[in-house]
Amino acid sequence: MDAQPTDSEDQKIISIKVIYHGRVQGVGFRYQTCRVADRFNISGSVKNLSDGSVELISQGEKKTVESFIKSVNQTLNKNIASSTASSIPFQPSLKLFQIQH
Repeated sequence: MDAQPTDSEDQKIISIKVIYHGRVQGVGFRYQTCRVADRFNISGSVKNLSDGSVELISQGEKKTVESFIKSVNQTLNKNIASSTASSIPFQPSLKLFQIQH
């Protein structure tokens, strides 16, 4: 069965980058983010940045990406002091969700 194009905003493919600040390095933040990602049909990556923050990129259907980010925020909220989210261009090289080193 062929997939039919849809105009549904929830099924639009998006790519979001979130930068997390706080106690987000050295506490299993990336590992826990990957465990959350296992429950969602998304691709992307999570990596530590040199300034002590963590970068999360997630791609997929809009509703799924939004639910994933909400779940990460809830799961790791005790470590997050602040976060900034922005839309970025789709990254076709990201096929799975993975930790980048």
